[in-house]
Amino acid sequence: MQEKFLLPGRDGELDPTANIWRKGIVFTNRAEIPSSPAVKPGYRISAGFKRAVSAAQPLTGFRDLYDRVEFVGRRRISELTAADPTLAGAIDCHGWRLLGDSANIATAFVTLAVGSPELAGEPPPTDDDLRAPGGASLAEAARVAPQRAQEIYNEFDFTGPSAPGSDPITVSYAEPVPEIGDGDSTDFKPFVERAETFANSYFNLLRHFGEVSTPFRPTANGSLPIANWSPSISALAARRKRPMWTS
Repeated sequence: MQEKFLLPGRDGELDPTANIWRKGIVFTNRAEIPSSPAVKPGYRISAGFKRAVSAAQPLTGFRDLYDRVEFVGRRRISELTAADPTLAGAIDCHGWRLLGDSANIATAFVTLAVGSPELAGEPPPTDDDLRAPGGASLAEAARVAPQRAQEIYNEFDFTGPSAPGSDPITVSYAEPVPEIGDGDSTDFKPFVERAETFANSYFNLLRHFGEVSTPFRPTANGSLPIANWSPSISALAARRKRPMWTS
């Protein structure tokens, strides 16, 4: 066990003017670590995406946002169920709407549940459905509680289409840990390693969407225990291409 990982800390340096919350993802893993390659029915994946809306980047519908979160969720379901053909994923809950007092944030989310291939779930939205806000109401979403899914992927992109900027892409990773007693230490190395593995996976996702063009390069990371959770944050330096919502 390396001494450096026994206490909260950080590596690397960020430009003090950098805004690390312009683009990236917050991943919360509530599943057992390490995750079993074969999950049980009822295991849920929740994926969400938020992006800015303005005169320079108007909203013409929610299809692109919904397709993105569905891709993230179904790709992960496929990985988890690959070893068991009797399992598949169905839509447990989904929604797409505008947020903020001035409706300047567009969002879409989907929660997929593992079950038998015959599990119907919610039907996917049509193109007409996605032309306006819809899906689960706030009351329905509260009942289903997508925030309690075993894996939660919350993506955000508040960069502009004409000037994406040079701020880093941020990956935030968190998982539950056993209660740490007073005076006890925790080995943060496994958490940091899992965060870095996920960061590489996220880079591959951004490359799939054509949003990065340079190799992954971590610029800073850190670990800090908060209320029995161990989040590790890695800021990724990668040159961006066009934002995903432009043509």
